[in-house]
Amino acid sequence: MLNKVHVLNFPDATSPKNFSRIHGVERTLEIKSTIEERMLRATIDLAILKILTNQAMTGYAIVRYFTKKMGITSTNSMVYNSLASMERKGWIKCISNQRARVYTATDQGKEIVAKLPDVYEEIQRYAKLLLG
Repeated sequence: MLNKVHVLNFPDATSPKNFSRIHGVERTLEIKSTIEERMLRATIDLAILKILTNQAMTGYAIVRYFTKKMGITSTNSMVYNSLASMERKGWIKCISNQRARVYTATDQGKEIVAKLPDVYEEIQRYAKLLLG
């Protein structure tokens, strides 16, 4: 007596029918990732500033915050370059102790954070203008 053999059909990524479906999903994820990265680069200073109005943190703690709390991968250079820029602008101040440099928002930085709802509206308006 012969046993019946069941053949499982898995999508073949190389077939024209499945290629666009499978690779279209990958392409969508790639575009989404690129958009997230661009938005982060464009607004990282504001995101850091908002974090620093709630509590003083080290640069390392800010990188971890983005990763753990927000699920966003930021590079150390992005965070530290933004911290240096904001410190030069007077938005944050740095207090160095023996162990680390701790950053906190200045009064000027807190004023900027208070205006963030207007910034969000401006970003949305500009994105609609550019992308339709």
